Amino acid sequence: MSKSAILKDVVVLELAFMATGPMCGSLLADLGAQVVKIEPPKGGDMFRFMPPFGQTEVEGEKVNGSFLSINRNKRSVALNYRKGLGKEALLTLIKQADVLIEGFKPGSLEKWGLDYESLRLINPRLIYCHISGYGMTGPDASKMQHEGNLSALSGLLDSFSPASGVPHLAPGLSMVGAYTALSGILAALLHRTQTGQGQLVDISVLDALMGLQAPAAGEQLNCDDPRHGEAFIKGEWPRNALYACACGQYLYFGAGEHRYYQGFLQQLGREDILAIPEPQQQTEALRTLFLSRSRADWLTDFGNTDYCISPVNSLTQALEDPQVQARQPLFCITSPTGKQHISLGNIIKLSAHPAPAAQAAPLLGQHSTQVLREFGLSEAQIQALQTSQQLTQKN
Repeated sequence: MSKSAILKDVVVLELAFMATGPMCGSLLADLGAQVVKIEPPKGGDMFRFMPPFGQTEVEGEKVNGSFLSINRNKRSVALNYRKGLGKEALLTLIKQADVLIEGFKPGSLEKWGLDYESLRLINPRLIYCHISGYGMTGPDASKMQHEGNLSALSGLLDSFSPASGVPHLAPGLSMVGAYTALSGILAALLHRTQTGQGQLVDISVLDALMGLQAPAAGEQLNCDDPRHGEAFIKGEWPRNALYACACGQYLYFGAGEHRYYQGFLQQLGREDILAIPEPQQQTEALRTLFLSRSRADWLTDFGNTDYCISPVNSLTQALEDPQVQARQPLFCITSPTGKQHISLGNIIKLSAHPAPAAQAAPLLGQHSTQVLREFGLSEAQIQALQTSQQLTQKN
């Protein structure tokens, strides 16, 4: 890990699986934290192999490409930590850790004595970050959920759908929970430098999704007639909408400031659209206008203007965009087996702390014995864990 990394002395234990918790761990690792991913010896994090995600071969096994992306810069310990020697080993790690991230249902870890109230007794400086769909409180706290449930419940799917259309899923929204957790952990680390004490960080992905709607909620809660804002949010305002082009591809047009909207129409000789009194009728006029040319033609003439015209890209197109490549050059990471994987660059840019070089996502149990030795377990203890099949080491 780079000596200049801002979190180089922070030790993070990750008892999380799937996407949101591991993404938070990845963000901390990108800032230099020493992230140790604790996984069950049999199967590990289910996201490693879970269908239907696209897979690539690693060490003779098919592994999800998504898993590789959000688990870089970590080490893996394959440990059955629920009881006996495995639990004792985990507690040894926890006593020396700065942060623990867990993604279990509220109350699940209490039966193993791994809840915050139990762990704070052995490590008062521990920052314990719980990430779940509904958080630790409320009537739905222990309810099973996935990203789509939370997006639907939050109102975001309705916001993303036109008033006349059918709601559709918007994948990836739960990642906002990872960034929210990162903020909470960093705030708790600052608190600890001031007080010497750790704390519980309770993150609800639903809370985070509601937070994305703060401006819209402000209008909904405080205005007598929020319909105009609702039209803007749903992309039905003429200066904030998606428009089909002659080629069948789409553009986003967002000249929200009147002078830019006026300038765009003047340049096209279509000031008459400004005189249309109803916004919905202006939108229809713009739909006809954008259908008159291909997307490539629109971007050639207006893509570099202040009229805020952008292509609706696929992910493949976005990865090839010069602006994206300038800000997030792709990392080419060599795996432990010598295979190369591609990953997005670091999102957070710190002028005084350049991002450390990226390391490949670990194999299941790749660092088991190495990490336990570093945390002070003896060779006899490690051997006992392996003999009892509570610890596995990938060779």
